[in-house]
Amino acid sequence: MKLIFFGFFFLLISCGTKPDDCDDSEIPYTENLCKYSKWLKISETKDLVRIEITNPDDPSQIVKLKL
Repeated sequence: MKLIFFGFFFLLISCGTKPDDCDDSEIPYTENLCKYSKWLKISETKDLVRIEITNPDDPSQIVKLKL
């Protein structure tokens, strides 16, 4: 029973922390590859592609993807 509680506690703590390499900053205008849309931002580095999609109805809602 103690093992189940320990496993649940460990799972709860591990789900509540962000990874160290998480970068939540916005893509600057100079790095944006998409020049035709104000709602879509695309940035590309050597090993990562970042995509940000802004909700036109609510600009505070931004979906961020890393591929």
